[in-house]
Amino acid sequence: MHLGVPADDLRLRLKVAQQGYADVTAKVEADLSTRVTSGLYTKVLATFPPSYRDALSEQATIADLADTVRAHAEETRRRYAVGVPAVDAAVREETARRTRLGALDGDLRVESTGRRDLPGDVTPEQIAASRRALADRPGGGGIDLVADGRRKVTLHLEKVVSERILALTRPLTEAVPIMEPLLQAFADAADQVLQDRIGRAYDRLVGVAVRSPQDLDAAVAREAAVIVDQTDVRRPVADATPRAERLAERHRQTLASLRNGPTLIDRKVTETLKARRPPQARPGRPGPLPELRLPELLVPELPPLPRYYPPDLGGYQRPPYTYRPAPRIAPPPPRPVRPVPRIFVW
Repeated sequence: MHLGVPADDLRLRLKVAQQGYADVTAKVEADLSTRVTSGLYTKVLATFPPSYRDALSEQATIADLADTVRAHAEETRRRYAVGVPAVDAAVREETARRTRLGALDGDLRVESTGRRDLPGDVTPEQIAASRRALADRPGGGGIDLVADGRRKVTLHLEKVVSERILALTRPLTEAVPIMEPLLQAFADAADQVLQDRIGRAYDRLVGVAVRSPQDLDAAVAREAAVIVDQTDVRRPVADATPRAERLAERHRQTLASLRNGPTLIDRKVTETLKARRPPQARPGRPGPLPELRLPELLVPELPPLPRYYPPDLGGYQRPPYTYRPAPRIAPPPPRPVRPVPRIFVW
């Protein structure tokens, strides 16, 4: 009756050991892959031309400028009904980019799977000890693809697969096109040669994790540095550089439009107001009179006057043009009347 109990106990111990081995190997794979991809991403980015790297680093600046210019443009349009098409287009482009970016998932992740096949030379006790040693080990940090103070998108690659990288980051490159050359070169650099190097290092690190887990951290750092150093990223970067330079030039034009936006808007307002108001009169001189538009008066043509009117009509004869009237002499003033003297006799 009791012959099956040891078999069940052995099966349970084997299952626990397999699960523990899967957890240990998953942690090792995640730590190694994270360190390799972080170093590889930094190496790929540093190989691109400075103009492209500057454009990537100015994403936060362009977002702040867009907010300032948008507020100034809206106030100007409300007060004066004036806009600058180039500035409005730059603001619309940045607003659309941020809208698309806001709809993305902030955590892009490819998780490690680990191994469940327990090697014959590894005991359950070793697995348990290794699992306890790695239980409190912090996970590796990801790659911050976007971190502009408003939105953060982080890539966690616990397993390096080139096709998965492109599929996972495609929504990001559609929302932020300037990231596409960098991520394409990064995925191309994570080719099969790199994956084979990671696989061989992974086998060595699993042995370290099982037999001496206290040495795992230094061993992972050493293996990751060697893999990154041996990976040549010049060809993937060279293939992506032409598109990167075109996108960097477009970014510079957008940034220039936003930086000059307030000045262009104020200049447009000044020109518009100057065209709307009449010219100011100079001091000491009368200003120009406005043009008067009077209605045209239509008077019928009058017949010429006759030389004289007939006498029977009580008329008179019009004198000739050579007639001059005689001068009129004013009459002399009346002589004063002297009073007669009166004599009184007493």
